Amino acid sequence: MRLTESPDKTLPDYLASDLKLLFIGINPGSYSAQVGHYYARPGNLFWWALSNSGLLPKAMGPENDAELLQFKIGLTDVVKRPTNSSGELTQEEYDVGAKRLVKLIEQSQPQVACFV
Repeated sequence: MRLTESPDKTLPDYLASDLKLLFIGINPGSYSAQVGHYYARPGNLFWWALSNSGLLPKAMGPENDAELLQFKIGLTDVVKRPTNSSGELTQEEYDVGAKRLVKLIEQSQPQVACFV
């Protein structure tokens, strides 16, 4: 898979009004944003853990992130700017992102919000 070099590329929010569970990351990793899927870096245990949690009927991986909505599971981030490390984010980005996140949660009203 060829990685793009677009610095403004990020991951979409996967939201719906009837979510049972919303996973909230700090921000997309640069690799995940480049390949276009949540928790995509090889070795990230998110998909292994989710696939073995009993919440899904089958094993899934980063390429299936959009499909989680059919199981009433959503994905978003506090800050949408991709970085190599969350330590690169500014306090202002967290503040703006937190306000955005509150609005998203109020609109989608998931039963559970899980910070990853």
